[in-house]
Amino acid sequence: MEQSTITFIPRDEFASGTCLQHAGVQLSYSDLVRMFGKPHFEGIGDKTTTEWTIEWQQYDAEWDELTTGKFTIYDWYFARDLNDDYKATSWNIGGNSISDYFAFMEAMECFKADPTMDDAGLAGSHALPEVGAVA
Repeated sequence: MEQSTITFIPRDEFASGTCLQHAGVQLSYSDLVRMFGKPHFEGIGDKTTTEWTIEWQQYDAEWDELTTGKFTIYDWYFARDLNDDYKATSWNIGGNSISDYFAFMEAMECFKADPTMDDAGLAGSHALPEVGAVA
């Protein structure tokens, strides 16, 4: 039987048309770099200093269905401490629908499974557990 997967593709551009899907995700800048690589934006922007844009593709093997989207990760009102990459920061997750936030949560689960990953460790495809599977 084929495996369900999720693929994360870091992008080097701003995402247009996204909006806040969830606020207050606590992670360090260092953790996000290990997950997705360097952000596409760092500097003093319009209420942010740091932003990642991540496209995602989720393949459901049971239904032979591909779902796609993109999410952004950004600090709002300059929440990131630019002098401490290891300090927890309150990040916002943007997207076009709540599915984009759920894709980010899948990324968090992959990261929790291997928190020692190198920079951009989540770029690429990852197996997903089957619905109803017991860990």
